[in-house]
Amino acid sequence: MIDFPKGYFDEEERCGFTVTHMMKCAWAAQLEVLRHISEICEKHQLKYFAYFGTLLGAVRHKGYIPWDDDMDIAMKREDYLQFLLYAKEELPREYCILSPYTNDEWTDGFTRITNECQIAVSEEHLRTYHGCPFAVGIDVFPLDFIPKDQKIRTIQYQMLQLAKDSYYSILYLRNNGEAGLGSEAELAAYKQKLAKDIKTLESFTGISRQQAFSLQNWVLRMFDALCMMCGERDADTIGSFQIHMKRLMTGEVSKEALSKSVKMCFEVIYIDVPSGYEEVLQSNYGDFRKLRFAPYHDYPFYKKQIPLMQGKHIWDEEELKRELER
Repeated sequence: MIDFPKGYFDEEERCGFTVTHMMKCAWAAQLEVLRHISEICEKHQLKYFAYFGTLLGAVRHKGYIPWDDDMDIAMKREDYLQFLLYAKEELPREYCILSPYTNDEWTDGFTRITNECQIAVSEEHLRTYHGCPFAVGIDVFPLDFIPKDQKIRTIQYQMLQLAKDSYYSILYLRNNGEAGLGSEAELAAYKQKLAKDIKTLESFTGISRQQAFSLQNWVLRMFDALCMMCGERDADTIGSFQIHMKRLMTGEVSKEALSKSVKMCFEVIYIDVPSGYEEVLQSNYGDFRKLRFAPYHDYPFYKKQIPLMQGKHIWDEEELKRELER
């Protein structure tokens, strides 16, 4: 269990932004999740890196970006796949592994490791996670090599885009039904194109559609398979493919930037960051030294969990109310 200094959990101003006691508890809980992940990686000689906002926080703030509320790490694909196998057996039993390979309803291409699947208020849990009752987790992103052969790169990009378009077509039908797709002829054409694209993905990857998985989940798996097209020998660069972002490839950097890791201070611990962290941050954020107040999603992440706590006298009711009103 991580030892936090006296006063760490007090509310404070960082860069003009108020970090509340509740958020400090959530940060501490996430660091405990990272501790388990780090132990597995060390045991099996797997390498992880702080990435995206967590890497930016480590370099610029020596901890969390004040207005960030989650933690991102990344692993090269080979280590990522091995980690998922070990994690299933070696993480604490109550942990949840959310990925296309463990949860048919999961809608992201990366993996999330959480310390619970729901709010937990047992005395042991609150003691272990520094008073945080919320389900907290860490996002784990795979990093894939990018073909240096421009023809292969173009083909890979086209197939990834096809998988992405198919994925969003399926989501639209799932969330909205057939409404808004126009006439019967237009609806038939829409479905016909989707079926044709699915066949193309099957043919290109050599992986047949399996009825055991939802169509949405199968396409996510196809997207993941396409990310792995290139090996290290045929690449000069590496990056993270993202099905939910406007750009399919995020943060393309040289292989050398991720060849080694170095330790860097993060809050009260040290975490592994890429030796070429400046190249990684420049690729993802441009002028990363410049402060930009930009919460990345619906901050705080536990907002939807707060109503489940209210009226149960598990947490200070006034603090819960203030968090909802911020």
